[in-house]
Amino acid sequence: MKEVAEAIGLSTRSTRTRLARLVERGLVREVGTGPNDPKRVYVRSSSPVADDLEDFRGFRTKR
Repeated sequence: MKEVAEAIGLSTRSTRTRLARLVERGLVREVGTGPNDPKRVYVRSSSPVADDLEDFRGFRTKR
């Protein structure tokens, strides 16, 4: 989470919150054995809703 937060210029907490919203909306899937799985990953969902990724417009990368 820390690496992603640094890459997009947000705090770790904000990044976690936004990721949780994307999972809740079905745009991203969480893959792992549980919430504390150190190998847990997040992947883009293959649902039709996932084709509309306008939520990512809010993310800004450092340049």
